Amino acid sequence: MEKGKLYIVATPIGNLKDISDRARETLKKVDIIACEDTRITKKLLNFLDIKGKTLISYYTHKEREKGEKLISYLKEGKDVALVSDAGTPNISDPGRGILKEAFLENIKIIPIPGPSSLCAAISISPFEGDYLFLSFIKEKGKKLEKFLMKHSEKKENLIFFQSPSRVKETLKILSEITPSRKLLCIRELTKIFEEIILDECIKVYEIFKNRKEIKGEFTFILRGKEDSTNLNPKSEEILEKFKKLKEEGYSLKESAKILSIFFETGKNKIYEILIGKRN
Repeated sequence: MEKGKLYIVATPIGNLKDISDRARETLKKVDIIACEDTRITKKLLNFLDIKGKTLISYYTHKEREKGEKLISYLKEGKDVALVSDAGTPNISDPGRGILKEAFLENIKIIPIPGPSSLCAAISISPFEGDYLFLSFIKEKGKKLEKFLMKHSEKKENLIFFQSPSRVKETLKILSEITPSRKLLCIRELTKIFEEIILDECIKVYEIFKNRKEIKGEFTFILRGKEDSTNLNPKSEEILEKFKKLKEEGYSLKESAKILSIFFETGKNKIYEILIGKRN
């Protein structure tokens, strides 16, 4: 018996008119549609006037269990389309589990490209150079601060997703460790209340910090750290910041790292100024 085909179908990230003709045709012809939330996929199918489809929920916490069931259908010769609630499956959405099994079972996998908040965000980014995708950032509190400090030292432009409940915390940390670094902030991409802001981190934080209610998914692109060997922040400013860090219990090494990020200056230069002060 010939095995079925697994279609990875991109769906709109907000505006349903962004659905492609090929995605529409695929969803119409397959036997089964695997989706994160059947209610959301039903709305899309109603919009496309596609009736009578078998929908099977396939979400993160049930990937293995549901994946095995879907693989059995594929081995029986049935075609399956995998969709996420919005955008392209397997990009911060379920998909990896069934794909691993499909490759092992030698099942034909066919991508149906289309909307992706990742690609859409990069398409309007003014930042030159390479991009590093960090997916959804799940860290909170001190772990989030350490995560952002670590990655903010990279030369690549950082692109990541964030839930509305952690936007203020994320922006506050960025405003402290990279206040003057440019940040592209995108909210509700392709939707009615789409919002696109390009400004320094500290200014973007000022925009959102007093908002009582923040809705919608966010995509951020933080400009990569530039080669700052020619930058020359005033020693007085560095020493003033160092004094405050020292009072808060930070060591010389920790302070140098924080200050190098804050002033976007090489750690060696910071060390020279701090050591000179100690001597």
